[in-house]
Amino acid sequence: MELLLSPFRVIFRHRALLLGTLVVELRSTYAGSVLGLSWVVIAPLLLMVIYASVYLLIFRVTLPGLGPVDYVFLTSTGLSAFMTFGNSLGAGTNSVLRNKQVLLNAVFPAELLPVRAVLTACPPLVFGGLALMVLAPVFGQGSWKVLFVPVIALFQVMFMCGIAWILSLLTLLIRDIQHLIQYVTTVLLIITPIGYTLSMVPAGIALMVKLNPLAYYVLAYQSLIVFDRWPDGGILAVIAVMSTVTFLAGFWIFQKAKFAFYDYA
Repeated sequence: MELLLSPFRVIFRHRALLLGTLVVELRSTYAGSVLGLSWVVIAPLLLMVIYASVYLLIFRVTLPGLGPVDYVFLTSTGLSAFMTFGNSLGAGTNSVLRNKQVLLNAVFPAELLPVRAVLTACPPLVFGGLALMVLAPVFGQGSWKVLFVPVIALFQVMFMCGIAWILSLLTLLIRDIQHLIQYVTTVLLIITPIGYTLSMVPAGIALMVKLNPLAYYVLAYQSLIVFDRWPDGGILAVIAVMSTVTFLAGFWIFQKAKFAFYDYA
């Protein structure tokens, strides 16, 4: 039971410190810009509009049973999850390397560094998801089921934190990981069902899509927002187990290994 509650206790105990440094991190990211923190909201929404416009107006992609509005919601839902995942991979991987001076700091637990990096990458998921939840009923999409979207989002954040805890330590030992992440992100963009449905996936790459963890979150979001149905039970089971195990394992590994990796910082 202690193992299950430890990461939640650490985060809750230092929630004020985590929130304070998170705000500082976001402000420093947009320091000097005219719109300041407004970019936290504008950037993800702007990217979603651009991507949706490209797919719809330039590529003129059409999917069976989906109208133009449906397709915009389909791609936007997938993109909000993908942008968050991709950004968190990059930020989480480098979080300890860029703040190695606090690896053994007792005031600011090093465990919070990857968590803060993940939360810094969450605006597309938070504001993009919120916009989709609000707009879906207006355009005849979704129903009260969209209220379940934050639950899936929480599981996704847990999964990203678990991955960030592990990769942030490995990057201290293998610096190549921080360069490899950008290629991994590119591959994920291709094998994640953002602008297409599973029925359109060729048999040759179907296994790659199924092995892609991000695909399960995207499919769950799309089921709730676009198709107004509960996600498949198997998808929900994979999300719950994968997120919980990764979150707990990542925290445990980080706590046990951070002292061993100190010499590489």
